[in-house]
Amino acid sequence: MARSSPPRAVTGVAFFAFVALTFAPIAVDAIDCQCPTGSTACGVSDLKQSSDGTTNCGVAVDGNGKLDGVNIILDENTQATSLDLTGVKTLTGYLLMFTTTVTTLTTPNLITAASINIRANTALTALSFPELTGFAGTGGYTASGEETFELEVLSTSTALTSATFPKLTTAAGVKCEAPGAIQCDLSAMTHTTGDLQVRNANLAALKNVSGNMYFNEHDGPTVAAEELTYVTGDLTLMLSKDATSVTLTKLNKVDGKVHVDEYSQGGANTALTALSFPALTEVGGKFRVESLDGLVTVRCDELVKIGGALELRLLPKLKSAYFQKVSIFIFAVLFLFFRMGNVTDVVFFLLTGDASRERVHRR
Repeated sequence: MARSSPPRAVTGVAFFAFVALTFAPIAVDAIDCQCPTGSTACGVSDLKQSSDGTTNCGVAVDGNGKLDGVNIILDENTQATSLDLTGVKTLTGYLLMFTTTVTTLTTPNLITAASINIRANTALTALSFPELTGFAGTGGYTASGEETFELEVLSTSTALTSATFPKLTTAAGVKCEAPGAIQCDLSAMTHTTGDLQVRNANLAALKNVSGNMYFNEHDGPTVAAEELTYVTGDLTLMLSKDATSVTLTKLNKVDGKVHVDEYSQGGANTALTALSFPALTEVGGKFRVESLDGLVTVRCDELVKIGGALELRLLPKLKSAYFQKVSIFIFAVLFLFFRMGNVTDVVFFLLTGDASRERVHRR
């Protein structure tokens, strides 16, 4: 967040980092079940109905590995330290875990579920879903306006050391913000049909996001989605002080706005000196870059259309910004704000209409 700017709202749903939002799991027609009081190890046969905590759920995994009609909910009342779902390939309900004492979650065979929501777990040490390929639920919004994610891993799960989903190819909404420098393995994911919110993630195969895309409070040196070509919503990059590069080399179109900023609570970013979107041709909303103290160059050599304002602000070392093919502004407004300091010249290249002009702004 820009240090001199008021907090900003993100399109769609208010977005606050590191806070466990009360997003509802995917709604399905199923019985809510939990681990019994007093148990330390919990499996499918142990599950009790959440309504009273004592009545057996009375469900079993069928011959095809399907566990039908059950939502598994582990909350602050859970005393179990482990949940074993070995043998479950299809969970027609959802798995929801928050504020639990569970340290071990075993899901070696799970292929599909309605949704998986992991929140505020201070004991769970690892998430591994080696066979998970997709979800049977539907992402979107509840009647009260809360966004639903088919996969949700919040940074408040503070004991996590890994979060891997190596076969997951698509989802209706993903929020994977494992704590610290832990990287969410989403290396097989090719597209989402809802918002994608990540902190550190392997997005090697990602091509399209049908929704908003957030790199939120990114801790690692590189922000990368090298195969990404299209985002139908907004693209937001909130960088930590350690970010040295942004690699979105194939990104061609963003229907919403583009916003690149620092994560203010993580310290000033002086490591990123160059920002480039080499394949980007069209931005439907504004294009805004701000509060990156080491940034010297911004390049959008192929960008033709910006649907809103072009804003470069609070960039004390900025020397050049290349937007030489930009010829269409829906709102013909260009804002350039540079923090006073040792900067004497800023060179800005802009093509307007059929004439190319070099503008030198001296302070």
